[in-house]
Amino acid sequence: YLAAQAAASRGPLLYPGALSEGQFYSPLESFAGEMSSPALQPTLLPSWDSSWEKEYVQQGKEAMEVVDQILAQEENWKFEKNNASDFGDVVYTFEIPFHGKTFILKAFLQCSAETVYQEVILQPEKMILWNRTVAACQILQRVEDNTIVSYDVAAGAAGGVVSPRDFVNVRRIERRRDRYISSGMSTTHSLKPPVSKYVRGENGPGGFIVLKCPTNPRLCTFIWILNTDLK
Repeated sequence: YLAAQAAASRGPLLYPGALSEGQFYSPLESFAGEMSSPALQPTLLPSWDSSWEKEYVQQGKEAMEVVDQILAQEENWKFEKNNASDFGDVVYTFEIPFHGKTFILKAFLQCSAETVYQEVILQPEKMILWNRTVAACQILQRVEDNTIVSYDVAAGAAGGVVSPRDFVNVRRIERRRDRYISSGMSTTHSLKPPVSKYVRGENGPGGFIVLKCPTNPRLCTFIWILNTDLK
């Protein structure tokens, strides 16, 4: 329910004054030389079990592979609806083997791909500002240049029929020639075990894709892939 509502009735993706001044996360190696200010370096966290770190990296890569496969089969996406708004959103569904129905939101934005990359992909903790279904988002661990683990809380919905859920997700970020991608899926982390306050939900492979416009750098296409089991 929350996944469908997030795709079908989102608010503005970028809020007024979206482009922040040096507050976004910059992976250290992949984007070296592009953002060199010391203020942009991620905070050092305590050392973690290397076996878990390898597992997180592998999970992120697996999620990225599934996202790439979904993007490669766009002709097989099933049209569901046009959003009745000024954003030009279109909602599709797609059946993923072993993961079931996936919701896909595709929207054309009047801003650069770089802006969306900096504000949405590099700052997942700001999701609460533009996704009305998210009550909290926290980065638990920066695993390596392209991989983080986050904790998200989904607000209750349908007048209390759907109680609040929480999620622990691994996210992999990649910059490519024509796009930016943040893929992810559910994982576990010692800092956030399940608690009685929330129902622990599960996210299948999904994420955000920002496609650069080849003819106008001030425009981009935003794709949001959602595969959520609310339990």
